[in-house]
Amino acid sequence: MIAFRKAHASLRPLNFYTSAQLAWWTPAGTTPDPGYFNNGTNHAIAYQFNGSALGDSYSSIYVAYNGWQSNVNFALPSPGNGLNWYRVTDTCGWAEGANQVRTPGAEDSIGGQSYSLCGRGLLLLIAK
Repeated sequence: MIAFRKAHASLRPLNFYTSAQLAWWTPAGTTPDPGYFNNGTNHAIAYQFNGSALGDSYSSIYVAYNGWQSNVNFALPSPGNGLNWYRVTDTCGWAEGANQVRTPGAEDSIGGQSYSLCGRGLLLLIAK
């Protein structure tokens, strides 16, 4: 993960992110409002870095976090025209092992427009 962070300018901004560089998502795929952020019963959130706006080699990086105890289904935003989402890592138990964090070029295409993330799990996707 450290090598991934070092390789992506999106994860090392010089200043705070702007709305053009970072988008927040609810699991339903909508933009969260203050009510969502302030609701103590919401335990899942996602965010998407606009790699193009941040000088990254990938046009988009998506991170989903499920702080709930059970699976949460995340509706994925579009990765962009002609692009697909690829999984870099999923911290759920099924993915544990030597290849839990994929090396560049070995990421798994996930297909589809949604992803079920286990309780207390984190998902990291790239668009390519």
